[in-house]
Amino acid sequence: MNIYIELEVLNREFKSRLLVACFAAVKGFNVYLLHRSQIYESGLNGHISPGLVFMKDANSTYYVFKKIEKLKKLGFKFVSQDEESGIQFEDFDDFIKRRFADGKTFRLLEYYFCWGQRDKKNLDKKFYKFTDFINTGSPRFDLLRKNLFNNQSKKNFFLKYNIKNK
Repeated sequence: MNIYIELEVLNREFKSRLLVACFAAVKGFNVYLLHRSQIYESGLNGHISPGLVFMKDANSTYYVFKKIEKLKKLGFKFVSQDEESGIQFEDFDDFIKRRFADGKTFRLLEYYFCWGQRDKKNLDKKFYKFTDFINTGSPRFDLLRKNLFNNQSKKNFFLKYNIKNK
């Protein structure tokens, strides 16, 4: 299966998206890092096979909604995790209003991955009929974990997935 991971702002998103891509590739998926417009254009023109699109937000603009709707009819599936979390907002509803407006794009998603319990609780409360919200944390913060890439964890990672280090 193909996984298309959206990448918009290189210095902000690349490392965390690459981390997700590596874990997916190790699981046997074909992974592509592309800009959203490249995914839409290539998918609608039949230049890429249907697969899972990992979106960087759940944008509810008319343009995005219509493109996703068309791609879903072609067999593409969509999941999302917002690159901009609501942790900087005291009132999470302010974040929801700014980022998701009516939330209609949630209706087209298989899953939305939340940064934490606060996100999940508030999004579930407002949009529970639209999609499944899963608390996964964020790959951006996973990159800060000290044990993620130390020699022992790298060795265990290679052993676990039967990877030969060349």
